[in-house]
Amino acid sequence: MGSRLNRGRDYAKNGHVLAISIDEGHVHARVRGSRPKPYDVDININTITEEDWTRISAKLAEQAVFSATLLAGEMPGDIEEIFEELGLSLYPKNEQDLVTRCTCPDTANPCKHLASVYLLLGEEFDRDPFLLFTLRGMRRDKLLAIIEKNLPQALDAEAQRDDDEIVPVEDPKQELQLDPDIFWKGAFRMPEDAMGDVAPPAIAAALPRRLGPFPFWQGQKTLLDTLEPVYRRASQHAVVFLLGEPLPGPTNGGSNQT
Repeated sequence: MGSRLNRGRDYAKNGHVLAISIDEGHVHARVRGSRPKPYDVDININTITEEDWTRISAKLAEQAVFSATLLAGEMPGDIEEIFEELGLSLYPKNEQDLVTRCTCPDTANPCKHLASVYLLLGEEFDRDPFLLFTLRGMRRDKLLAIIEKNLPQALDAEAQRDDDEIVPVEDPKQELQLDPDIFWKGAFRMPEDAMGDVAPPAIAAALPRRLGPFPFWQGQKTLLDTLEPVYRRASQHAVVFLLGEPLPGPTNGGSNQT
């Protein structure tokens, strides 16, 4: 690309890309150049068929790690392995996968306007990797809904495989004490394992992650980066409340704000 890449980087850095919209299989951008009217840039990418996305979603639902990570709003680093197992690819592999156009007079492909859009798209993918799914024909919310729908079937299949290992457990029900004096004097004791495994979640701020980037946030940090420490600290306090274990690190003599 030579000098066009450098000029495209300058265009991206100096705000010449006026707008970018990302849709299923299509990116449209408007880039300010040397002429009064901005240039229109279009990037088209081959989408994955609905049938193949159904196969991908079913495969993702079978893998607990992939499902949990995606439902928490994160992109698994090795997700391409799922696509490769099915003979597919999440990323474009050759020039035939991309069809590009710019209304500028430069016949080179990519021109500096396209190069500037490519560079900004790379930043967008770092910010929200699910945009890759959108470009390949599957929106984030629809994919997560399909995974959630397939998840019970995958869990039932796994439970069926483990049927031989299931050991009957006695019914832990206890007779309800109706006398309030017995309750307040502490005569009734909750079983030690009633709360299950009490620990901070493996992925902090799972709900904000799943909601995705917040478009109107004006802070210096992203909304997720701002909320994640709060969620993490709240989880630690919950563990202290339930188990009575001290928080790691210094907690005395300083601020303990969340």
